[in-house]
Amino acid sequence: MSTDEFDYKTLYGPGERWGSGKKVEDWFPRDVPQNFTVLSKEHQEYWNARPFKYHLNDWGHRCEDIDVNANNIVFIGCSLTFGTGLPKEETWPYLVSKELGMKEVNLGAPGGSLDTCFRLYNAWQYEIKAPITVLMIPPGKRVEFDDYKRYIRYGHWSPGLLNSDEVDKFIIKYILGEKSYKTIQDKNIAAIKWIAHETNSSLYIVNSETALFEYATEDDFWQKQFPVARDGNHPGPAWNDWVSKKVLKDLSNEIY
Repeated sequence: MSTDEFDYKTLYGPGERWGSGKKVEDWFPRDVPQNFTVLSKEHQEYWNARPFKYHLNDWGHRCEDIDVNANNIVFIGCSLTFGTGLPKEETWPYLVSKELGMKEVNLGAPGGSLDTCFRLYNAWQYEIKAPITVLMIPPGKRVEFDDYKRYIRYGHWSPGLLNSDEVDKFIIKYILGEKSYKTIQDKNIAAIKWIAHETNSSLYIVNSETALFEYATEDDFWQKQFPVARDGNHPGPAWNDWVSKKVLKDLSNEIY
């Protein structure tokens, strides 16, 4: 197996594999102290009373070491799938896999795009051959670049990241433009569907923007907003619980 094949499997790219055993982090981008300490007193008190850590496997993914022979269910997506700002036990992939009695393979990547989803799914699924795959389409327009050191996630938050106004303008106009991005999105989803087909995996797709909108229109939305995730930007435990129930219901209808 080539070095490139190993690189494709990691969360962040070349050099981001830590060897045997797990890596444990108190914080993880963008769930960092400087963001947390400027949030409301109520918010800080809630999460200070519920400390948690990020347990990452040796590929950088937020799940246990991947056993290709286990009864796996694969999740691909962005930070909404990774579970940024939340204890593992309150993330929707954990809740879904626990309810189904399957082993969670969480390939969600903070800041990840459909490019990221395809890269990781393509690298792992042919070995895992998980019978169920759940893709949560990341919100907004975002892409992933390989700079030979790590994978750069580029989205609406990224202008200035590459230290070049000209490059930013080019990406925003010609890559993240409406028509160009629609092609990128369609190609990635088609490729993910093909991998699922080739590996006999039932694929369920969740549009994160639709899920966020549907949740926001529920009658008790405002009562369920506290707490949001620890980082203050991502949806909290109630949304993750709602998504898990929605996914489980739809899986039972469509797959079983």
